Amino acid sequence: MKKLLDKKVLGDVKLVRARQNFFARRYDWQTLLYREGGAMRNNAAHTIEQIMDLAGSDELPEIHSRMEIWNSVGDAEDYMFATMKYSNGTVYEVEVNPSDAYADGCLFDIYGTLGTMKVYSSKIQYKYFDPEECPMFALEHKSLHNPDGSPAYCTNNIKWKEETIALDPDMMNVFGKCSSRFYHDWYEHLVNGAELYMKPEHIKHQIEIFNEVERQNQLPVKFSKPE
Repeated sequence: MKKLLDKKVLGDVKLVRARQNFFARRYDWQTLLYREGGAMRNNAAHTIEQIMDLAGSDELPEIHSRMEIWNSVGDAEDYMFATMKYSNGTVYEVEVNPSDAYADGCLFDIYGTLGTMKVYSSKIQYKYFDPEECPMFALEHKSLHNPDGSPAYCTNNIKWKEETIALDPDMMNVFGKCSSRFYHDWYEHLVNGAELYMKPEHIKHQIEIFNEVERQNQLPVKFSKPE
């Protein structure tokens, strides 16, 4: 996904919508604030990391967010939505929605000046056009009319190109692969002095995003560790 975006197949990316949608009613430890539960730290954390990578920045973006409890029995949020705008102008949205019974498995919707991309765990689809084949029209200050004098509207006549990239079926086990890699890399760092792939300084900036979202959505702690 990032390689395609870096090639500017979609032109300038304006909006990235990332979502983890499903229908769930949770009742485990991840619904409890005193155990650091909640949709942001346990679900959206991975998406926020991907967004930081796509943005290519560790800056603290402009954040507007909302966190609520919809279907869970604990006191930690199970719904989370945030918009993050970086200094380059691109807006990123992240949502964790536990009430989407029609979730289609789409992980990212990406909108650019030359087209759109949809990312699933099994494939990447993108639809785009070549700006040299479809140049932008000159600005017209007068009202548009058809030859018969009736009102006319803008027409684009875009020559769309569409491609689908099938992803490795093993991507379906991405959680297991990433977990294994994390502990392997951590072992190599502690035992053999290997350089960390994920730097503490980077994680610090990610935590700053967490803290800002939580500052905007201060949920009351209702439960404590049982005696």
